[in-house]
Amino acid sequence: MSLILLCLIFLASGPVVFSALAELRQLYIAVLPIAFYALLPSLWLYHEALIAQAPWQWTSKANKHFLTLPLVIIISLVIFLLPEQDFNNMFFSDIPVNTSMATFSALSFFSLLLVWCVLSLIYVIAIFKRTLNYHSRIKQMYSNEQGKTLRWVKGISLLLVFTWVYALAVLALENRYQQYGVSDTGVFLLLLILVWLLATKGLRQKPGFAEVFQIESDNAAKASTEESKAKYQRSALNADDFERIAAKLTQAICQDAVHLDADLNLLKLAKHIAVPSQYISQTLNQHLDISFFDFINQARIEDAKPQLIDSNKSVLDIALAVGFNARSSFYKAFNQSTGMTPGEYKKRYKVRSG
Repeated sequence: MSLILLCLIFLASGPVVFSALAELRQLYIAVLPIAFYALLPSLWLYHEALIAQAPWQWTSKANKHFLTLPLVIIISLVIFLLPEQDFNNMFFSDIPVNTSMATFSALSFFSLLLVWCVLSLIYVIAIFKRTLNYHSRIKQMYSNEQGKTLRWVKGISLLLVFTWVYALAVLALENRYQQYGVSDTGVFLLLLILVWLLATKGLRQKPGFAEVFQIESDNAAKASTEESKAKYQRSALNADDFERIAAKLTQAICQDAVHLDADLNLLKLAKHIAVPSQYISQTLNQHLDISFFDFINQARIEDAKPQLIDSNKSVLDIALAVGFNARSSFYKAFNQSTGMTPGEYKKRYKVRSG
């Protein structure tokens, strides 16, 4: 996160450099490619840390995302060492460059720009796909998504793409459409928005499986993701096993009312019914054809229905009483289950029962 913010702050400082610190223009432009090429892998690794199912640590696999940096640094150094006249001709005039070093710098800079645009699109698409997969895994572990969804990451990724498209338009059109808002100031404002969003959202965002880290630590059961997958694959549950576990799940809901715990997750439920979590997940997905998230929330909705009809409690009070931790999540789940809002359901069935 620190590296992401550092890159964005550096990029956003461009207008200040060009207007008040002209003597630093060459250094700023020379470092630009480094900032751009450090931004994408930093965003990728930050996203990886948020969705990891075990405490994230830097590994040798992360290094591959920075393989282009040595070449980028070399090209940046060449741009920085350009004679002042060649540098000005290259970036601030229509005079063509006529030295081999300046020609190499211009072609290299343009190539880096094109490659970065392609890479940024690849990274954004990959982050979108990985976020969708993460949301699916969250529903296999938790009974609520509050504070765990990363929709803001997708929004920032889209804003990042829009910013570089806008910046390319400003670079290509110069100031010919400044009256329509296409200017360096617009790029500066977009970058400031990115910095602000990352600072406000990113610094508060905890890894989605942070609670699982804590539970596994408390139970001294720190198994790697690979070990968990292998254990899952080795499990050979037969029809009787599925029925036995399904019966325990029904008992946990109907008799023990575990779904009323707003913080219920798969590991808590596994401990409660004394069944390994991977077996519960397998039973839910393969035998009952439902995710853990939907299984628990369906039980909560069934508890909420009679309360909506027979009590004078507010919708929020009922939502909290049956295990939802927010009015919005209750409305969304209830609507998906019944095709009605809680208010519409209450109005329809209270009239019938009356």
